[in-house]
Amino acid sequence: MAVPRLQDLLQQSQQLDGALFADRVPDLHRNLDQVAVRSLRLIERNATDLSLRGGHHAAQLDASAQSLLASVGFNAEALKQDVDMLDLTRASDAGRPITASDTDVAGFLNAEHDQLVMSTMETATAKTSWDAECLVEQALNAEWEVMRREIMTQVGPDPAFAAGSTPTLALPLMRSTFGSPSARALPAPLVAKAHGYLAVLKRLHDAPSDQHNVLDLLAQVTAGTTLTPTDDTAEAWHLLSRMLRPQTVGPLAYAGACLDTSDDAAARREELVTDWLSGARAYLEEAFAAFLDQTIKQQPKAAMMGGDPTVTRRVEAFVRFRFRRWDQWELTNPELDPETDMPVWVVLFFMMRAGHREAARAYMAKMPLRAGEDNFRVFFGAWLNNEMTPALEDQLGAYYASIALTPETAATADPYKLAVLKIVGRCDLDNKRLDSIVASTEDWLWLRLVLLRQGYTVADFQDEILRLDPHMGKQSALAHFRILLTAGLFEKAITFLYRHAAHQVDALHVALALHYYGCLRVPADPNDVRTMQPDFGPNPQTVPLQTMLVLYASQLDHTDRLQYILRLAHYATVPGYAAWRAFAHEQLIQWVQDAPQDSSAAGSAPAGNVPDTYLSFLGLADRAAYLATIVHAAADRARHEDRLDAAIYLYAQCHAVRGVLSTLNARVARAIVQGPAIGAPGLATVLAETDHVLRHFSAADVADDPVATASRATAELLRHVAALHVLASAGTAEADNDAWRALETCALVPTAPLESSAALAAYAARLARAAPEVTPCVPAVLRVAMELAVRRFRASEDAALRAVVRQVRVLAGMVPIKMDAALHAYLAQKEVEATKVAAGTWRA
Repeated sequence: MAVPRLQDLLQQSQQLDGALFADRVPDLHRNLDQVAVRSLRLIERNATDLSLRGGHHAAQLDASAQSLLASVGFNAEALKQDVDMLDLTRASDAGRPITASDTDVAGFLNAEHDQLVMSTMETATAKTSWDAECLVEQALNAEWEVMRREIMTQVGPDPAFAAGSTPTLALPLMRSTFGSPSARALPAPLVAKAHGYLAVLKRLHDAPSDQHNVLDLLAQVTAGTTLTPTDDTAEAWHLLSRMLRPQTVGPLAYAGACLDTSDDAAARREELVTDWLSGARAYLEEAFAAFLDQTIKQQPKAAMMGGDPTVTRRVEAFVRFRFRRWDQWELTNPELDPETDMPVWVVLFFMMRAGHREAARAYMAKMPLRAGEDNFRVFFGAWLNNEMTPALEDQLGAYYASIALTPETAATADPYKLAVLKIVGRCDLDNKRLDSIVASTEDWLWLRLVLLRQGYTVADFQDEILRLDPHMGKQSALAHFRILLTAGLFEKAITFLYRHAAHQVDALHVALALHYYGCLRVPADPNDVRTMQPDFGPNPQTVPLQTMLVLYASQLDHTDRLQYILRLAHYATVPGYAAWRAFAHEQLIQWVQDAPQDSSAAGSAPAGNVPDTYLSFLGLADRAAYLATIVHAAADRARHEDRLDAAIYLYAQCHAVRGVLSTLNARVARAIVQGPAIGAPGLATVLAETDHVLRHFSAADVADDPVATASRATAELLRHVAALHVLASAGTAEADNDAWRALETCALVPTAPLESSAALAAYAARLARAAPEVTPCVPAVLRVAMELAVRRFRASEDAALRAVVRQVRVLAGMVPIKMDAALHAYLAQKEVEATKVAAGTWRA
């Protein structure tokens, strides 16, 4: 059976009521409240009547009623369930009474529609207002991030930076980590930045006696050379400049406290880092003050500062712009000045945040305080003068605890008042959270920096940063880098930034800047393999600067590479770091070896020359020390590595005559032995180089040195042997004649018949006593001598030449030098050829 509609039910109930109780219920159109009251009375009267009439009459009445209801198709049980489910207590608009028209369905739906429309409009209005406020706050914070970079560029050093020369990168390489480079084109801004950094180093080395503000010079390089707007590194440079105060200190100014690992130096290092962090706090305050002024300039109407440019007015304008909407303060429990209607504790807090200490002192003197709070002026003055004692902090801490740690008073207290009390009295240091006040990372850092002293030390602050380090991955690399610098964790900051390929150039040069002032801890021994790789742990103790410099310098042109090699010796004068000088010399030796060489300019200025002004950075007294220590070592290494051409060139640069001649002898001897492989042109080149060296180092130049004299004589002999080979390979009669005369000059083999075997033995003894460089050439000399003698004998059939052929063959067997079987076979073949020529049976 279908459930009847509500309108049908109402009609049927009216008919039933009129049929049963016509004399008791008037025929009225009632509203829902009247229906409810009448229903209750009806139930009460029915219950009373039933009890008076007895059970029989009640049963009879009930049966009659059920029969009547069933005759008109009315379901009493369904009506009972609907009535039970009907909620007569539904809330309605108390401002307007329910009329009779509200009881019909159309009126009910219209009323519900009107209520829904009004509710939707109110909700939308509230949400729009809230969204607008959120957008204003977000825009304000976003403007702070953008304007901060612009402001830092404006408040940076004034002098314009002269870029100087424009170096070139030899290899377009980027290294993602310490390891093999990955080739890719360097972005133009990065190349420009590399050029600027290199120019700063060159300026530093060209004028070592001048005091350089390295941080400001490097900061100016970053202007206009960023990869993206968010990758500006100028803030890091300005932060370090405020922390290290480079205007008043020189090179290695902080090395004594930073690099001394003894227990006695720990206290000095903590004091020094505390001073650095006070500079970081000043930087954050100056940056916020600039942001505050910039905000007012951009929103003059909203700030309503008027014509008074004092600090107090500017801060009040900033507070008004940030927290006042529709003539109402959107602050929790603000304490207002009755005259100006300004939240006094908010204004005072932002004065402290912006570093306006004297303005805050004056404001506190006039600021209205509640009864019993006048003593806070004394506390605040002591805090401004850095005269807060533990006793004063305890007194203010007790007052802070009575407000902040009591639920009743904390709920009605001004949060900015509690913040000022916490900062001045360093109260409740275990809980440094100011969630409703701290709006940015810079605010968070500033709050901790301003609380530093006994009870919350530098070590505690750094430990807190290191604990949060794993959770900072969502920040940009440079933002995280600046946080680590602000905490004085220089080694951790450099290692972190160097892991990002796009910032490796910046990481290296920030490390060099810290290294210049003695702030960067590096391994005491750069040759220790355990310190050549970066430590990516939670708190690295050193930075592998030697590896970073060598890898970066390897990507530069040879001339530019020198600027970075010079930085390796910077710590050499610090006790315990002398190994860095030896390491720098080692890299310089390799640099000299890699220099472009011109063997035709022996004795001229070398391409790997180091200017005299650079020698002091390397611990070298003068030019002679450089040549004897660096260039001579480079020549020795080239000789050991069998790079004889380079060795001759380098020995000539440092005027090492013995080295030049001995290496020249080895070079010519090798060319003679390799004659068939390099051919006549190769031998001719070697011969020309030999002539050049012998002309430069004449017999008169070496007359006072017996060793050099002997080496030069050997060089002359080898020169004739080389000429002999060149002439013999020509194959002409004229060349053969010249070669035979050269053979006679060498006097290594007989060129005429000997009178006795003793004379031939004397030749063998002479070859056995020859210089070590000559000995490997003997087989080649015997081969050429045999070839020339046979050719001349074929042409002239002179008996004397026939005797020479025989003597050369016998001499080869007498010389105590190991010769291969191929040479003996060749000599025997030539002797047979000469015999056939003499017998007239030779056929070519």
